Amino acid sequence: MNWKRVSRARAARMFVELCRSEFKASTLDAQFSELKTAVESTIGERKELSSYAMDLHTGLALYEELGRRGFGVRAAADDGIWRYLSLVVFPELVKERCGVKEDWFWKARWRHWLKRTWWYVHLTWQGSREATLAAVGGMSTDTIAQLVERPGKAGFRPEVTRRIASGFVKNNKKMSEDSVRRLLKLNTAFLVTVEPAWSRGGVDGYVDRLYDALELKNGGRRGELAG
Repeated sequence: MNWKRVSRARAARMFVELCRSEFKASTLDAQFSELKTAVESTIGERKELSSYAMDLHTGLALYEELGRRGFGVRAAADDGIWRYLSLVVFPELVKERCGVKEDWFWKARWRHWLKRTWWYVHLTWQGSREATLAAVGGMSTDTIAQLVERPGKAGFRPEVTRRIASGFVKNNKKMSEDSVRRLLKLNTAFLVTVEPAWSRGGVDGYVDRLYDALELKNGGRRGELAG
């Protein structure tokens, strides 16, 4: 699929025009019209979704439908593509979740809503939609912020964050938000001096030790599993 782009200067003008038109849908070519229909259909009924559920289900829909069209990490790193998707293809969807705020449409690097939801799913992907929902379905918008807005000096490490996310739920009990926050901060700190793939036991061993370090910080209560 030929991904279209919008520059920052043009995005500023387009956002003003969207506000004036009350976010009326643009006329899309066949490929992007099909994409829009597929994503919105995959998200499904949205009226009863919480903010986090809306974020997660949108991220999953984007991840699957964009992926089917050849969209990968290289395209996901291109803010121009995300600006086009936000301002031309899905402006009504972004407005529904985020209101009329430039940061969430195009302006802020990691507050760009479509971009951050895609990356959140990419960083927690467990191999399928169902497995990913089981791992992170009970998390919160704070989890998204901790994962996506703070990549640290090492940048994003999907092989690590996916393994971390697989432990968010254990024995049908989910970790508390506070423990998830602490765990992700520990990971950011550890990655400054440790290469997970080269550490004892590889990525799995690294993540196990990360959870052990959290247990020690929590006074022996591994992950502060909430009932």
